[in-house]
Amino acid sequence: MKIIPKEEAGKIYLGKTGRDSQLRKNLLLLQVGEVLELEGGEWTKSSSPGYVVTYITRKLNRTFEYRKKADGTGWLFRRLS
Repeated sequence: MKIIPKEEAGKIYLGKTGRDSQLRKNLLLLQVGEVLELEGGEWTKSSSPGYVVTYITRKLNRTFEYRKKADGTGWLFRRLS
């Protein structure tokens, strides 16, 4: 077991059980202006990861810009607000 200091504990997102994917957890941890890179092999679902961004935008009022990488090997997500 390990005790986590208060400063580090604030950076950890515990999340809910159920619909939390690793992508959603990482998007919720992003600060404004930060970029998250998702490699193509990390996303195994048949739909695009854009639906996760749309859900967060609608429910939590955070906006993101996301695009497929130019070489087609994954996606980039930037938090705008």
